[in-house]
Amino acid sequence: MEKKLYDAVGNEAGNLTVSGSLFTQEVKKFLIYEKIKNELANQRLGTACTKTKGEVRGGGKKPWKQKGTGRARSGSTRSPIWVGGGIVFGPRPRDYGYQLNKKMKKLALVHTLAYKLQDSECVKIVKDFTIESAKTKDAYALIKKVNQNKEERTLVIFNNEDANLKRALRNIPWVKYMSADRLAAHEMFYAKHIIIMEGALKKIEEKYGAFAQSN
Repeated sequence: MEKKLYDAVGNEAGNLTVSGSLFTQEVKKFLIYEKIKNELANQRLGTACTKTKGEVRGGGKKPWKQKGTGRARSGSTRSPIWVGGGIVFGPRPRDYGYQLNKKMKKLALVHTLAYKLQDSECVKIVKDFTIESAKTKDAYALIKKVNQNKEERTLVIFNNEDANLKRALRNIPWVKYMSADRLAAHEMFYAKHIIIMEGALKKIEEKYGAFAQSN
């Protein structure tokens, strides 16, 4: 299958032959949903915490004697029914994360990739590039040219870890980046523009192409 190849400034630079398995995959959206839900749950901090009656400071003295006052019995000013008292059944620190089985995770990434790759307006395959200066202004100018001057949510997928490129991209608020070895369904699904470097696409095809054909 032939796909358009672009240079680092968004101009057409010929065609690239790619395997058709990812581009013709029938997309199952429930898999994408499960993968995104899993990624967001694993990122959730779960640090919300309230104090119980036994953890709130004070309340050691009985507020009034047990009998003879006409008031209800009370043993502590830190009871949950008092202002400033403990909280009953409040949130406690917990881990919201859970595991998907390996095959489902891989298959979900395949379907997310296929869903975005089949949208020719969203995805651009670009020749491998770097930002030698590691400056944000250079990366900003380059990404805007590739996106046709649109400042919309953009994901850059590169082949190898590139410290200069990551440093240049990380301060642009509407740009995210990731390696072809560590794809995230959440970032891919919600990106308005995906810039995939030529080397990264080859690695993705090697890793997921055969799996897409067999499933």
